[in-house]
This record gives sequence, C-alpha cells and structure tokens, in this order.
Amino acid sequence: MLVSTSPTFDKIKSEIVKATTLMCFDENQPVQIQTDASRSGLACCLMQARKPIAHASRALPDKEKNYATIELEALAIVYACKKFHLLSLRERPNNCPNIPQTFGLYFQ
Repeated sequence: MLVSTSPTFDKIKSEIVKATTLMCFDENQPVQIQTDASRSGLACCLMQARKPIAHASRALPDKEKNYATIELEALAIVYACKKFHLLSLRERPNNCPNIPQTFGLYFQ
C-alpha cells in the first residue's frame, strides 16, 4: 500500500535532496573551503557558488580530543587544505576523471 504525502512534505524532501547533491566543478568559479570542528571530529567542504563540490570528515583520536577549541578549528583548516590539495595544485587525481587537468582556482 502506497502512503500519500502532502505537497509540503514533497517540496521539503525535494529541497533537501537538491541541497545535498554534489555539484560539478566549474573552472570559471572561485572556490571556498568551509570547515568545522567538534570534540569528536573534523569536517570540511569544498564549495562553489554556495554549492558543495566535495566534502570530507574524520574522527579525532584521543590525543586530539584534548585540544583547545581554537586549535581544533585550525586543525580542521589544515585537514581541509591537505584533503583538497590536488585541486589547489591544479592536478587531476587518477580516480577523478571528471575534474579538468588544468584550471584556474583561487581561494576566497
């Protein structure tokens, strides 16, 4: 038996799906890296035109869980820069054929 949903629910569901879909890289757009840190992990997202291109996260080992908040935020920035270094170096990783070989990136 199918359950009917309201139009409002369907609209919200559609917006969530659109918002969480990774977009294709556009070499003509600037990129922005967003980071976040908590006591349990780090997260980062590579964005273009306020839409996600790539994202990454990792859990913190016990020794890093004792870092101060500002140190965790700095660690998240370092993690993001290391994670997305291939894009900033204008190289194409072997497992990502859809990323152009050369493109002009600049960070905001």
